[in-house]
Amino acid sequence: MAGVEKEKDRARQATTGTGARYVLATSLAAIVVLFAVVYLLFFGFPGGGGMDRPADPDSVPPIELNRETPDWRDPAPVQPLPQTPQDPAP
Repeated sequence: MAGVEKEKDRARQATTGTGARYVLATSLAAIVVLFAVVYLLFFGFPGGGGMDRPADPDSVPPIELNRETPDWRDPAPVQPLPQTPQDPAP
């Protein structure tokens, strides 16, 4: 066998036993739980319940439309191009 032989720990050039895989697994599980809680807060439980129930129609004031807002189907106003004097042909 050619080359320099080293011990396993020196050849690896890293420390072992730091528990990095446990930190990774724990943080991944915590993120999954956090996303589930955020989902339930925003959208409620699947199949009903939560904050997505319709409100009582008598308690919601009607929406008043602004009369100055044009309808989205109306064409945009077209501005005429400024007229520039034409040079006479020589």
